[in-house]
Amino acid sequence: MGRQGRCEADGGGNDCRRIDEARRKNTDARERDDVSQINRRDFLKTAGVASAALALPGAPGGAATAAAQTRANETGAQRKKKKIIVVGAGLAGLVATYELDRAGHDVVLLEAQLRPGGRVLTWRQEFSDGLHAEVGAARILNTHELTLRYARQFQLKLGPYFPTSGNLVNQVGGLDAAAPLGGHVHWPVALTAAEERMGRIGMWEHYAAREAKQLGNPAAPGWSPASFADLDSIAFPQFLRRRGASAGAVRVMLLGMDYGDVSALRVLAEMAANGDVTAQYKIVGGMDRLPRAMAERLSDRIRYGAAVQTIEHDKTGVRAGYLQGNLLRTLVADYLICTIPFPALRRVQFTPLLSDYKQTAVANTSYMSAALVISQEQRRYWLSRGDNGFARSDWPIEVTSPTFDQPGRRGLLTATLTGNLALRVSGLPEDRRIVTVQNEVETIFPGARENFEGAVTKSWDNDFWERGAWQWFHTGQMTAYGPYMATPEGRVHFAGEHTSAWAGWMEGAIQSGVRAAKEVEEAA
Repeated sequence: MGRQGRCEADGGGNDCRRIDEARRKNTDARERDDVSQINRRDFLKTAGVASAALALPGAPGGAATAAAQTRANETGAQRKKKKIIVVGAGLAGLVATYELDRAGHDVVLLEAQLRPGGRVLTWRQEFSDGLHAEVGAARILNTHELTLRYARQFQLKLGPYFPTSGNLVNQVGGLDAAAPLGGHVHWPVALTAAEERMGRIGMWEHYAAREAKQLGNPAAPGWSPASFADLDSIAFPQFLRRRGASAGAVRVMLLGMDYGDVSALRVLAEMAANGDVTAQYKIVGGMDRLPRAMAERLSDRIRYGAAVQTIEHDKTGVRAGYLQGNLLRTLVADYLICTIPFPALRRVQFTPLLSDYKQTAVANTSYMSAALVISQEQRRYWLSRGDNGFARSDWPIEVTSPTFDQPGRRGLLTATLTGNLALRVSGLPEDRRIVTVQNEVETIFPGARENFEGAVTKSWDNDFWERGAWQWFHTGQMTAYGPYMATPEGRVHFAGEHTSAWAGWMEGAIQSGVRAAKEVEEAA
């Protein structure tokens, strides 16, 4: 690729060229690879995904409204080459950069860390024998069309997320309820006769999925959470009880994750967006192969170690101030796409300030707390008991065996903690984290301590660049903040899983990147 037209200033005080001069500056021609035959401008215009902005009647600056206005004003102006800054090389930022670059625009991607992917993170060097495990995003649903499309485009092989045999262990109140995948589980809690017949999946369908289908399509333009404010006012466990679920059924349904005071509307809207899930996949060799493949294609467009500190914007352009090493640099462009998770975005200074609506959303939106302990076991001892290494308990903890389809004698067990438990464990020194979680894993898979060789841990709350695992609205937040998550602020646009109907999924990050790229492409 040719060199990009740039305007930088270091800490020595060199003045940056004026915004209008930067916009007029010609950049060298760039090569364009033709992975697919699709015209990128046409893709951005006709991508089969609706804007994920949650429209609220009367809300200012809605992304869907802005997109409609710009589409109605399609002129030769939108065909002009634009200079664009994208902040954050997670999937949202990578996709936005990739699509805008392919459409012929001059894009610079600023990433604070020295790697791409954000919360799509695979660990390899931490383990022996070539084993690897996911620390972030771990699976793709069959309904996630964009994620599957990009995986195919970058020629990545998919495999099943779950093993096809062996017992899935469920533990309630310290008692095991194990059964072959798809087999009937005898739960050690009081259930109604109907709930006993339904099983866990049937209870989800009866008590939650039916209500989710009544929400329509949360990704559709004009979909408003305000229409379902009653569901946003109660926590999901409370919603289940109101729907008639017994206390035992609620315990069974919520195994493995802390639903706490999460909004019932947030859970149901995610179910509605995901649709009819019949299969779950993972990328063979590691989920990070997708963002790394994109980053390799965009290598000349990415500046690593570039931590954005300030964003200035007005009617003519934007200016991003970022630290790279011990130098403070400045980059000027026509538009900026910000993909930073809101907890981390609170450190960035905007001039002028964001609207009151956006500031409130940034300051208050809740994220799920998550911590992982991944242990290396000298042998896959659970197989001799007929277990497949996957389990849930009401501690709450979810255990997976990411190496079930990887060769070798050794195996990995990933224990994922969420909510208040994750917060408590994240506050412990790493050695105590490992011991605390290992003791619990031992109760689920006896033999974990005997075969233990070592472990590594990850707390997403303690991650400076993320400060949380995924967007997770508490009661009342979806109607209060949801409508403003994705709305542009002048020439500053927003993307990331938190701005999508598929919050918490790779699909959400990718969809939001496509949407933001489309908004900028269509901006006059």
